[in-house]
Amino acid sequence: MKNKDLLKNVLGAESNSKSVIAGAILDVLNKAESLEEKKELLSIALIERDTVKKQPIALENKDLSEEKWTDLTTSHLDIVLGHLKMAFLKTNNAIDFSGEVIRLIDFFTETDEKVFALATTLFSIYAPYKELPGTPERIPEHKSTHLLDGNREMVDLIKYVTGLPFTVIESSSLILQILDSIKNNELRVTLLAFYVSVIIRRNKGTD
Repeated sequence: MKNKDLLKNVLGAESNSKSVIAGAILDVLNKAESLEEKKELLSIALIERDTVKKQPIALENKDLSEEKWTDLTTSHLDIVLGHLKMAFLKTNNAIDFSGEVIRLIDFFTETDEKVFALATTLFSIYAPYKELPGTPERIPEHKSTHLLDGNREMVDLIKYVTGLPFTVIESSSLILQILDSIKNNELRVTLLAFYVSVIIRRNKGTD
């Protein structure tokens, strides 16, 4: 059976254990004949994790005990999540992201560590993986504060719009018209972030 078929069987297996699923996928990855194949297999797992039709297939991989999972969470979770965030920001497609995840898995020496890293990835906010239309704008906090301070009229106008008796869609349409009139992209992004923050605060009742 080809490795892709093996992977589809694993993804379609009826198992509620993250570590069992990750262990089985790790076994498939270890059968790959090249790094490129390994990246392709992992990208399939990351993209199709929830879309493969479930079948009555039993996985025989070891389930990490609750105690072991807790220990690994304490010692490894921050490392794994930090690497995933960095990997997601520096790549723009599933193959390259998978390559970074493989580097993370290979960083660890014990099988339980590798399973934990893969399971955490598969069931993180980054999966099922979706390719973004671009890269996020990075604006330092001090610069965004300076932009807001220097454009008080726009800031006050956004506050005014959010306080009017409009629906969110109606308010958003007005905000888009305001933003469309601005040529400076950093200012547009900063004002949009400000608008979102105002909406969130008001929904929480803190504004």
